[in-house]
Amino acid sequence: QNQNQNQNQNQNQNQNQNQNQNQNQNQNQNQNQNQNQNQNQNQNQNQNQNECPATCEEGDTRCSGDEVETCVSVGGCPTWSDPTACPGEQVCSGGDCVDECDDVCDDGDTECDGSSGYRVCEEQSSGCLDWSSAQDCGADEICEDGQCQGCDDGDQQCSSDGLSIEQCVDGSFEAIQSCPIGCDDAECVDEVECDPGHFQCNENVVEVCNSTGTAYLYIASCAVDCVDGFCTGDCEPGERRCNGDDVEVCNESGTAWEVEKTCDDTPCESVIGDCAMEELDITSDETRDGTVIVDGPVTVRSGADLYSETGELRIIATSITVESGGTITIEATGDHPEGRGNDGWAATTRRGGTGASYGTQGEDASGTDAPPAFARGDEIDVVEGSRGGGGYSDNSTTPDDSGGLGGGVLHLIADQIDVSGSLRADGADGELGTGSTCGSRSHGGGGSGGGILLAANDVGFSGTASVEGGDGVLDCTFNYSGAGGDGIVKFLYGTEFENTGTIHGVAYDGLMAPLEILSSTHPDQTLYYNDDFDTLAFSWDRPFESLQGYYETINTTRNFVPDAGNASFLPEEVQTHPRESVLDGQNYFHVSPIDAQSNIGQMESRFTINVNTIPPTVTSSSHSDEAAWSDNTDVFMEWTDQRDESNFTGYYYVVDQFGDTVPTHSDTFVPIDQKQTLLANQEDGIWAFHIVPVDTMDYLTKESFTRRFRIGDDPGEGNILGTVVADNGGDTVEGATVTVNRGLLNPAVPNQLTNESGAYNFGAVPAGDWELQISADGYQTKVVDVSLDDDEDRTVDVTLDEE
Repeated sequence: QNQNQNQNQNQNQNQNQNQNQNQNQNQNQNQNQNQNQNQNQNQNQNQNQNECPATCEEGDTRCSGDEVETCVSVGGCPTWSDPTACPGEQVCSGGDCVDECDDVCDDGDTECDGSSGYRVCEEQSSGCLDWSSAQDCGADEICEDGQCQGCDDGDQQCSSDGLSIEQCVDGSFEAIQSCPIGCDDAECVDEVECDPGHFQCNENVVEVCNSTGTAYLYIASCAVDCVDGFCTGDCEPGERRCNGDDVEVCNESGTAWEVEKTCDDTPCESVIGDCAMEELDITSDETRDGTVIVDGPVTVRSGADLYSETGELRIIATSITVESGGTITIEATGDHPEGRGNDGWAATTRRGGTGASYGTQGEDASGTDAPPAFARGDEIDVVEGSRGGGGYSDNSTTPDDSGGLGGGVLHLIADQIDVSGSLRADGADGELGTGSTCGSRSHGGGGSGGGILLAANDVGFSGTASVEGGDGVLDCTFNYSGAGGDGIVKFLYGTEFENTGTIHGVAYDGLMAPLEILSSTHPDQTLYYNDDFDTLAFSWDRPFESLQGYYETINTTRNFVPDAGNASFLPEEVQTHPRESVLDGQNYFHVSPIDAQSNIGQMESRFTINVNTIPPTVTSSSHSDEAAWSDNTDVFMEWTDQRDESNFTGYYYVVDQFGDTVPTHSDTFVPIDQKQTLLANQEDGIWAFHIVPVDTMDYLTKESFTRRFRIGDDPGEGNILGTVVADNGGDTVEGATVTVNRGLLNPAVPNQLTNESGAYNFGAVPAGDWELQISADGYQTKVVDVSLDDDEDRTVDVTLDEE
């Protein structure tokens, strides 16, 4: 019922939006409304892709021979327990331990035990008829109507873990498509309903349900395996994690997790691997760094200074208050690569470095221009400031590090924020160079101001926020360095925002988009992932409750705010895209919010997806000419990565006599530090070495690099020619593709298309045994084996059967 009410509300909001837009916008909104309705209808059909298999009802009992099994919850799903023997002389009958049994089934009857096993009604040791222990069906069988059955080719089903679609091929099921969110009724689903805080495994990835129960968020990739929502196997000594309410720490040997403490009054937070604080009341000067999570209020009292020594502080709480006279100060430690001040120059008279830039451009120095500002108002996040340009010390010909560091970064995230005190993340001043005279020294430029972010449903600001750049240095009237540019202050809100305070720096405000987007399929935004994957999956926390939905899209443009005219409407906190939506190189997933009044946010959240389509490049020092015959049967292959090796964990390779083979996970694996191999004692013939890289998510590239080599004496050459006709009376087939060993002889003997007479003609084919493969639209592919002698013209006519 609540679900239907939400659907009506969304439809009405979309209709109101249509009334407030121009005609073109109305068309876009109507399309979005229809999309929203269709998605909600799908939700009614699928309900919950994370619904557990219908194995049993929790609390039910049944007999397993003469023992009792009970339906219990394991990892949030009901599962039959291990059998327990009845006490004393009692026997199991009808699921209970009893003194005397009754027949509960007919001898020889069968019933399915889930989809992968069955039970038989037979006489037990008690003398009564009851169900036997479960027996597994065969590897390629499923149980239906009490019988194990093979599948019919083309049948589809969800895999047992619910994360892929399987199709029956030659009587057994094979995975054909991954479903990173879930599978239901042999279809991938795109909506989530889960219990907030519930952990699950998504293949080898740990995920946790978000605070609104609408998406699973990426937590970690397991090095060994994932079971019941937690990584198993070895761990990093000292590593911390949450396991329910327990805080666990990896032991010194890195072999097991040990419970350190239990969170009694506040939740265990996976972000920090510790219990959240109940409250944080700063009454005197105090230092805190990193991420601080409070399941309650944070208050900085008047006269107190909350200081971050590392220059990075992130506070997440239910409410954050900075009273008048209270201060949060972030140390200047920023060294962001963009906006770094330009170094001074050494000539007859030395000159200082420029100021760094961020929200505004730093000041120029004598003879040197500062870099441009790089901040944008359409991005939700803020970053640290940049270091000022270096100067020169006495007698030095290289710049020093006298440039001031940039301001640090402060994130305040809560349901409600009220600041009447002071927030500071200023850049540091440039430092004096050392030298005896004005002409023998120069000075560093000032660092740019840092970043301050306030994000809450309700934001009230009446205090002061300072992100000023550091000063430059003036010396001897002509020898000076530049001051740093100002940093950025951003206010993100859901329903309420009031700013009557003072900002020293550049300020932006806008509707709050998701603060962090996560991906279980492509978790690290700095790494490249190979392109042989099915789906990209993204999820996030809802930024504020009254939000109506989002606009989202994926493209190769870094800065792009989605709206009704360039993106799709999305009502939930999870989205998937097919692999075809991304290209080689950098791609970006963009999200912007829509509030309850249909206002579209002007700031985007962005997630970077780096895609690699390029396999390693292979050379051979032993067989450098691919077209030359060699009597050396030991072949040495070596390869070079086309992107940094940090993106990969190793390689798979295969050696065969075909031109289009792409290695799989079942082929030979070599680790990332091995970039060569010796293929010893190769037999005579023309061979191909195929290789692909494997990345940190176990994805391969869709294409391999193929290096050919020839072993033995030159056997001479001949020609293979013929005509391709159809089985419908001998009509010739134009445009059929004909290959020799699927392109093994390319480029010397390339693949061919039959002409208008259905003819093909391969010249200069080495003598030997070959495989012709002939394929055409509307016809079944045919493979024909051909033996060719030296200087022979071999005619091979082929008839193709219609599909």
